[in-house]
Amino acid sequence: MNKYIIISALLLMMTLHAETPKLFKSSQYNSKVIAEAANYFIKLGEDKGIQELMKLSPPSWTPPSVQETKDGLRLDRDRVAWLLRILYKPKKEPIRQPLFGALGLPYMSMKNGKWPIYPLVESEGVYFVLADGYFLAGRAERIEDYVAYCKKNGIYRKKLIKKPTAKEATKALNFLFSDKRWKEIEWSYSQPNHSYTLSEESRKKFIKKQTKY
Repeated sequence: MNKYIIISALLLMMTLHAETPKLFKSSQYNSKVIAEAANYFIKLGEDKGIQELMKLSPPSWTPPSVQETKDGLRLDRDRVAWLLRILYKPKKEPIRQPLFGALGLPYMSMKNGKWPIYPLVESEGVYFVLADGYFLAGRAERIEDYVAYCKKNGIYRKKLIKKPTAKEATKALNFLFSDKRWKEIEWSYSQPNHSYTLSEESRKKFIKKQTKY
């Protein structure tokens, strides 16, 4: 009997591990992998979905962009937050981004109104990550606190999102690059106490990788 119980438990663990989205199994990702991960947690519903999602975040005391590996899974707080940006739709006002630090984006011209799920973007039903890897000066927001904020100010998504083909992802990205909100981005900013100059082409190259399957 004990042998049977042990074997059953091992099989259950293997099944659960197999179901974990690819987004938390590899450093590589694309728009299809992001959609598959979002749909996985949408299907679970809010209570179970958030419970399972939180297991994929490292302890709160680790820096936001530090990933840990546990049982072959990638524990990544940034990616947990990406999914929260998709999973929660705003009740009224746009849901703010997690306060993890700064990204290599021209954020002064990317306000919440036009970029409501920053640092992600949705185009033609396809989701892309605009940048990853936070720069932190100070203390980052705890993922638990950001989850509580999303629950308070958002509604958990029930409808599955599109799982795009590579062709659909490419078309959606080309649409984004031709869109007014992209063209209005200012890649340079200069003030006495703060300035930056960023490359639009480098950013496009980063996002285009997400159309490759």
